[in-house]
Order: sequence, then C-alpha cells, then structure tokens
Amino acid sequence: MKRYVFLLFFIFADLSAAPRDARDVNPLFAEPNPDRELTIMGFLERSGNFKQMYALFDELLLDTKLGKNNLLGANNGKYTVFLPTDDALIRFGRLALLRTPDAVKKGLLSKFVHYHIVPDAISKRALKEGPKRYLSTLSKRNLWRQNIPKPIYTVEVVNGIIYVLDKVLINPELKDVLHVSSKGAASGG
Repeated sequence: MKRYVFLLFFIFADLSAAPRDARDVNPLFAEPNPDRELTIMGFLERSGNFKQMYALFDELLLDTKLGKNNLLGANNGKYTVFLPTDDALIRFGRLALLRTPDAVKKGLLSKFVHYHIVPDAISKRALKEGPKRYLSTLSKRNLWRQNIPKPIYTVEVVNGIIYVLDKVLINPELKDVLHVSSKGAASGG
C-alpha cells in the first residue's frame, strides 16, 4: 500500500512540476491565449530573443508605456511594434552611430526606436489592405505600409500587436546619418 501511495505522490509531483503552458518553454512559436495577461515588454522580457530592443526601450523609458514588468499601469493605450530581431540589429550594425555625442544631442536614437512603434493596434488585415497608405509612428514620421517587410510572425498581446521582422525600419531623417540606402533596410516616407 505504501508503495502505491509513494508512486501516486511521485506521479502527481512530476505532473505539477511540468510546464502548464507550452509557451512557458518557448513563447516565440505559439500565439498567446486571449485570456493571458502578457504585455509588449512582458513578451520581450520573457522570450529573451530581443535583448537589444528591450534595452533600447528601457533606456528611452518606453518600458512603462509598453507594459513594464508585464503591468499596464495607468496607460491603457494600444500599440503596434515592428520588432527587429537581435540578428537583424547585428546585421544592421549602425546603432553605434546613434550614440555619438552629436547624435545624442539631436535625439537620433529616440527617433530610430520610435519609428518602430505605432500608437494604435494595427491588425494583420489592416496592415495588408487598410485604407491608409501610411502609419503614423511615435517619431511623428509616416511609415509607408509598402515599405514594411513581411513579418516572420505576429504576436497579439494585451496592449497591442507585435510584428517580428528580420529587418530594421529606418526613419527617413536618419538615412544620411546612418549612411544607408533603401536596399539595406526597410524605410519609410
């Protein structure tokens, strides 16, 4: 009898230790459940594959706006984030140019990061077939829809939508500073 009780206890302990949600193992390849409270920053923090953009959002104090520590706080706005992967940022390789003393005075890093965020939740359908030809970003520059590369995948979260990209979006104001052509990265108007 003791043997069976021990066996039942062992099986129950093993089941309770297993992850209850497959996304706890790898959150990138499954869409969040609608009832799951996951914010944009919560997704970035949990996945661990967007360390550079997470650090930039944190540095520019966007973490509270986008759900720091997976909490929305007083800001209940919806956002669309065009999120380049760490590999895309490494291939881009020009973030150091945005950290020079002259660039810091002009706020160029902020313009670069804000160009990836739209203060509205843009659905997949609206992104493809919407009536507007452009999206207004936090940098106050228009991002032309035709210049947005095809997302690798999309994640819907509590406070918006994340489109994961394999390219970096370039604010037109920064093209001369970053010495990029429209071939190297996605751009807007």
